[in-house]
Amino acid sequence: MRERILSALILAPLLILAVALGPKEVLLGILVLVAVLAQRELLMLTTGRSPWILVLLGVLPLLGAWRGPLVLLLGTVMALLGSCLYSLSRSELQVGFKTFVLFGFGLLYISLPLAFLLMIRDLPDGLKWLLALVLGIWCGDSAALFAGRIWGRRPLAPRISPKKTI
Repeated sequence: MRERILSALILAPLLILAVALGPKEVLLGILVLVAVLAQRELLMLTTGRSPWILVLLGVLPLLGAWRGPLVLLLGTVMALLGSCLYSLSRSELQVGFKTFVLFGFGLLYISLPLAFLLMIRDLPDGLKWLLALVLGIWCGDSAALFAGRIWGRRPLAPRISPKKTI
């Protein structure tokens, strides 16, 4: 727990400074890195493998959001088509379909919300809203960690996250 607290005390202020003071390209770089890591982890947890082509296709919505809503839509459609072609041509139909569906879930759960963060930044007072969101998530996550340590008894999902409690 000490490592998590120290990393949060160092990484969270750096992230906030990068988002608040850096150009939009810094935010894009951070979000692309997060998308790559999260897509990779989701695919590893659900399929046991994470083909780099799928991980990189998961970044297309972010790159599209960089240019606007229509390009975001185009990037998302291209990512889905690319993942469909890759998934269904690489393995037997049942495995390929499962990979495609899980990738689509990753787009909805990971890539699109991160892409929307880029678009929030472009709104009037978008930077303030973005910082409020980051701070709110940071505070909520920290509160959940400490509440779980104090009151949590029963493990939630010991195979996935052994120390997370109900």
